[in-house]
Amino acid sequence: MRKTIVVVVFAFLSSLASSTLAQQRFPVDADEYRQTITSRVEATWEKIEKKLDHHKVSGDRKQEIRSAFDEAVARIDDAMDKASADGQISRGEAYRINTMTSGLRGKMRGKLAVDRGSEGTADKAEPKRADRVPTSKPVASKNVANKDEEFDSRSSQRKAAPPRKAVPSEVPRSPKKRAEAKTTRATRS
Repeated sequence: MRKTIVVVVFAFLSSLASSTLAQQRFPVDADEYRQTITSRVEATWEKIEKKLDHHKVSGDRKQEIRSAFDEAVARIDDAMDKASADGQISRGEAYRINTMTSGLRGKMRGKLAVDRGSEGTADKAEPKRADRVPTSKPVASKNVANKDEEFDSRSSQRKAAPPRKAVPSEVPRSPKKRAEAKTTRATRS
């Protein structure tokens, strides 16, 4: 009885879901879609502003960030104007606009981080890069003559890796060997 009820409920829910999925979402009215995109952009700016206030960013830096954000929003608005020329937004146009708006905050961080690094002074520490391998010994100088000596001194200090020992598996892998192992264990007991 319970199984039939579960099957009937499942069939009802799947038919309901398939009917809602069958309805086409696109094309969408351009004004409605523009409101969605502007609310998304405004929410992104609110998040950025909240973080700027939290980290007590200076007014000049805020203006710089705001102008960079406005440039990105202008590109989104241009794409919206082109897409909404006929009054409706197709699936492809919506996809292009969504890719521009998604990750907008992260894109802004990437762009402004490059700018921040270029205006730094010489006394600031160089940021760590993932492609550099840290050395255990600092390099004394960059002369070509010392390079060979340095390389030789490092290679002499390097230890060889210990040899690997083959450890036999306690459980045989094939079914025949498992059966043999069980019989030998039983006879040992």
